[in-house]
Amino acid sequence: MRNLCMLLLCCCAVVFSGCQDANRGIEVTIKDGARFPAEMVGKWAVGGKSFWAMTFEEDGRISWCALGMGGFEVVPGKVSTFPTRHGGKGIYKPGNWTVSYDPSVRELSVEVVIEHFHLDLEPGQSLEGSTTDFLAGFVSEDYSVWEADWFSKEKLVGFTPERKELPEVKELEFRKRLVFRKEEQTP
Repeated sequence: MRNLCMLLLCCCAVVFSGCQDANRGIEVTIKDGARFPAEMVGKWAVGGKSFWAMTFEEDGRISWCALGMGGFEVVPGKVSTFPTRHGGKGIYKPGNWTVSYDPSVRELSVEVVIEHFHLDLEPGQSLEGSTTDFLAGFVSEDYSVWEADWFSKEKLVGFTPERKELPEVKELEFRKRLVFRKEEQTP
């Protein structure tokens, strides 16, 4: 009886831990049951002053993303903590993300949800809130460029040194067009 209980406990631990890691808070939809293109697997980044970058895996999942807001790296399904410039800290808690791809027209859409974040800006000043970013556009025929329109909505609360709250809610709005380029992988 004791061996049976131990076996059941081990099976439950394997099943439940495997399910959580396999999904990692990302839903991937490829139209018509097609596979995610192998040419799109790897790191994509926006040059210049934008912080956006992400890496797509073979099944279309995103393994990490550098967000447009500050360029802080976030891993789906995992709380990210990092130091900020003035000795404070930043915390990002991701929500559920989605990746959609239509191979017939090479249209890629990504939704990145940050359920909650906290950023220490300067001593006594911080910013908290949540964001949802939508990136949607077409991938070039050679799979080297993704021109995506960036839309976002935010709920922000700023705190001053006097702990005064400065709330701001932004509905879905167009930010700008971003040009992601596929980075060459080095062996």
